Amino acid sequence: MPLAVAALIAVGGGLWVGATSGKTAAGSRLGPIYGISLDLPNGWIGQIYDGNRGASPTYAVLQATSFNGAGPGVLSLDDQAAAGVGEQMSVNDLVILLWESGGGGGEAWEPLVDAPNITRADFSPIEGFAHPVARIFFTTQGRFFDLMVEFGTASPEQLARANDLLATLRIEARS
Repeated sequence: MPLAVAALIAVGGGLWVGATSGKTAAGSRLGPIYGISLDLPNGWIGQIYDGNRGASPTYAVLQATSFNGAGPGVLSLDDQAAAGVGEQMSVNDLVILLWESGGGGGEAWEPLVDAPNITRADFSPIEGFAHPVARIFFTTQGRFFDLMVEFGTASPEQLARANDLLATLRIEARS
């Protein structure tokens, strides 16, 4: 199964557990839930939920988007989550997907000191995504994360916009 399809299934499948956990109104702080928070700009929507579906350990999953054409429920399982957003988003929209994992998997987990930062080198075509996607794997606070940002367009302005938002990401160590 291609990685992108597996990721979308994981996103959609985990939503039923935490669809009401961490949902926020536009223009507020998302979280902290499961040790993660993100400041959402005005007009954005997002949620954080347990991607491990209640099994131990808890792995945080964060979804946030500027696309809100279908209202706050656009990130719900009924609306096909990130896949549905990607198909409908405009050139000015962004989708941020952050998955926590146990590490391993042969990925290059870069140690992160500050907030994650997307560069041009992080863009690559990913099957199942209709728009440009940047992806990085990082570790911080003893935790491992896979970050994907889908861009309506990969302009310098959109890249700066994504990095400004990612600068508000806070990750706490596991307690």
